[in-house]
Amino acid sequence: MQEEELISMGRRCMDLSDELWQMPEHKLYRDLQGIDISIGTFRSNYVILNAFLTFLASDERANHLFITRNRDKFLEAGRHVVFCLHNYVASALSLVDHSRNVYEGRLNKLIQPFLGYKERKDKEFADDPLARFVIGLRQYCQHYKAPSIDVLTTYSGERFVRKIRLPLSSLLTLDDWHKKAKAYLRTVEDGVDIQQVATTYHDRVMAFHQWVQERHEEIYAEDFQRFREKEREVLLLQLEINVEHHLLAISKGNNTLKRLDVFTYVLSSGDFVRLEQEPLTLHEQACLAITLYEQRLETSLTEKIKEVTTQVRWGLAKRHQRQ
Repeated sequence: MQEEELISMGRRCMDLSDELWQMPEHKLYRDLQGIDISIGTFRSNYVILNAFLTFLASDERANHLFITRNRDKFLEAGRHVVFCLHNYVASALSLVDHSRNVYEGRLNKLIQPFLGYKERKDKEFADDPLARFVIGLRQYCQHYKAPSIDVLTTYSGERFVRKIRLPLSSLLTLDDWHKKAKAYLRTVEDGVDIQQVATTYHDRVMAFHQWVQERHEEIYAEDFQRFREKEREVLLLQLEINVEHHLLAISKGNNTLKRLDVFTYVLSSGDFVRLEQEPLTLHEQACLAITLYEQRLETSLTEKIKEVTTQVRWGLAKRHQRQ
């Protein structure tokens, strides 16, 4: 292929990319996928909080923190709990606000609540005492004061088991709890078990968002299909351009290009590690790359693309052999 043809293909690829970007289906997909960042942030903060609470509650390596002479270390551990809890409840409310904006059409009018969405949301969150407490705890941590921490220690199964708690007396110094949160606090005796509350709320949130996203995949299936078909068209053309560019470079004696770079934009970093580490011949490597590419795009490459892709590999191999 001549350079002029390659330039023309590049222009065509740019035009297709612009068409893709302007598609309402593309914006729909991007907006719905955008909530994944907020979900991931909430999930990560939960994992950090839960891991540290588990360590304090049941790991023998934490026992020394609860000896009187190590009170300074205990206080430092308590500060870290507050730090983790602060991030957890802050990300919980961020996710509430962000998901409301996305799921209820405030960012994109094409997205509207589906049948059953409001009922489940209200039942599991708006009308639920524990969920209301978690959201209220965000206000407590961010706008009232850093919460106090205490520990309830019991002996079970020949070992100490601890619960890291928020003292009820300290929580009740805030007057602005929602009535549902107050209802939850009335069920608490001496202190709120942070790990139990954080885990219950986390699991409920993750299940809710998984359900919403599964429903969106069903409701917007045709929109997603149109977007993915256009995206696939762009990526396949980009692959063809990459291949032809490499072949042109080889014909001019340019060996500086990396052989697997023809598969950029689709294959993941893990795919490239696999391709480069496995003891494969160049031909096997090309075949595996093609297979991975087809799996990612959920389509078959044309025989022409497969043939010229393999040529990139063999062309380089033969050149190395001659050298």
